[in-house]
Amino acid sequence: MPTLCKAYADPGAARDAIDELLTTDAGGREIRLVVGSTPHDRRREIAGGFAKPVTPDAAVGRFAGTPLPRWRGAGSFAGEPDLMRQGSFADVDADAIVTFAGHAEHARIAGDRDVRHLLRRSEFNRDTADELVEELHAGRELVLIDVTTP
Repeated sequence: MPTLCKAYADPGAARDAIDELLTTDAGGREIRLVVGSTPHDRRREIAGGFAKPVTPDAAVGRFAGTPLPRWRGAGSFAGEPDLMRQGSFADVDADAIVTFAGHAEHARIAGDRDVRHLLRRSEFNRDTADELVEELHAGRELVLIDVTTP
């Protein structure tokens, strides 16, 4: 199905565009909002501590030697651990696809594979679909509008 797609860096702007489409489009076009999740680096974020939050620059004790800043890498299989992202159990590929029927929203959680399938079904080629998924990983939101529906 031929589809228009626009990426928004500001979630409020994406919602405003959808609200405008829903109020002005009497044809009932199929509109989807795809919201991605960005991977976090737990060494760069504030973490919980015993009595107060712990910043990335806070000193963390070790078994032996001087304390190091919390952002320092703990080791790796290959590569420089200080330059690698450190994930957590919260790492999950969780994109949301929101559809709008009438004035009701229906959201479902999907992974990159599902989003790529949706984009390919919308007649985007493989390279374009991959680029749009990378836009989601960068924190943007996609608005997809079906242009074939009257």
